[in-house]
Amino acid sequence: MKLENIKVTKDAQRARNFIAALLRWGVVLSALVTTVGGIGFLWQHAGQQVPDYSMYKGTLLAYRTIHKVTDGVMMADWLSVIQVGVLMLIATPVARILFSLITFIKEKDFAFIAITILVLAIVFFSMMGGFAA
Repeated sequence: MKLENIKVTKDAQRARNFIAALLRWGVVLSALVTTVGGIGFLWQHAGQQVPDYSMYKGTLLAYRTIHKVTDGVMMADWLSVIQVGVLMLIATPVARILFSLITFIKEKDFAFIAITILVLAIVFFSMMGGFAA
């Protein structure tokens, strides 16, 4: 069977278009937010001495939780704005997986529901630190 001969329903096409737009706009918006944060950070720290980056010091505690990052954005902390852009970039494919799951549930496609739930579980497990947590 050739792929050209497969008919796609209007609902499936609408779901594909929505997923494509979700991915496109998620990446564009996260890039925009990250760029604005980067420009703001450079503007705020212009003329300051460059920190010593010869030793890795890890992420500050203020940028490790969503609550603290949003507090930082409210206080015009440009590193927090950059972090929000990165979080948006991470959330974009997760939202795609969730929307795919909803679509498969509507279509009652149980094989893809199981696969999508497995992928979602792997993603969340990885985001929570995997075995290190």
